Amino acid sequence: RFCSTRRVAACCVLALAVLIGVVGVVLWATSSSPTFVADSTASPTIPPTMVPSASPSSSGVAPPDTLEVDSPQYRAIQWLYYEDPNFPTYGVDQLKQRYALAVAAFSTNVLDSVPIELATSINWFTPLPECQWVAVFCNAQSKVIAFFLEILPEFTGTMASELALLSELETLYFNATRLLGEIPTELGLLTNLKTLTVHDNAFTGSIATEFGNLLELEHLDLANNDLTGTIPSELGRLSKLTSLDLGQNTLTGVVPSEFGLLTNLTALLLGVNGLSSIPSEVGRLTNLVTFNAQLNWL
Repeated sequence: RFCSTRRVAACCVLALAVLIGVVGVVLWATSSSPTFVADSTASPTIPPTMVPSASPSSSGVAPPDTLEVDSPQYRAIQWLYYEDPNFPTYGVDQLKQRYALAVAAFSTNVLDSVPIELATSINWFTPLPECQWVAVFCNAQSKVIAFFLEILPEFTGTMASELALLSELETLYFNATRLLGEIPTELGLLTNLKTLTVHDNAFTGSIATEFGNLLELEHLDLANNDLTGTIPSELGRLSKLTSLDLGQNTLTGVVPSEFGLLTNLTALLLGVNGLSSIPSEVGRLTNLVTFNAQLNWL
């Protein structure tokens, strides 16, 4: 209804096509990247899940009508196209940001459990720039660099893989939000990320080897979830880490010897898991102030 003239309607359709096209091309490219190896130039294997596509066209992008109705992605595009009056004015970067944040919200029950008046009072889903939405922080270039979901009312749902579209993101803070499902492997694309904190949720699955690509990461906190499997040795590449908390999960196996390379660590928390061995290389971490490995099978 915001596209009342043919010219503006054409702009709307063109902008939407550009948004989906850019996202699709990015995802097609990343989905064909090689599997993670020790080489620092390698790219992680990222499945093209950020925009669902039932039957991709020759360009690798599914037509919009193939989106599952009422999916978070569908609802986000519907909001952008039909309810955001500024939609025709956005550049590609801003469209990606608003789309990613909208999918993140629609992937939870926030709009079902919170009155729309409250949602709009914190500026979400309003025409205001996304940098003015509560819990979203931007740099001087209006690029999202931090997202603190803990600030919003408590809710449940899943973590949207579309967050990986926020390419300048430095801080992702999803604490005590009761989120379910797996932590998206696509977060391995956020190479500017410095803080990833998702403790006190109900995440399941394993720790993605793709997180070994987050070479700027300084703080990684995955504690108090339901994570299983072994600790990936790729985390040993995160040389800037100062704190690593994997406690209170159901992780098994041995602590990777590559952890001995994390010489900037001041806190290593591995307690309350099912780990069976700690390598001697951990003794090289001379900057450690806090170390906890209690309640394991050591």
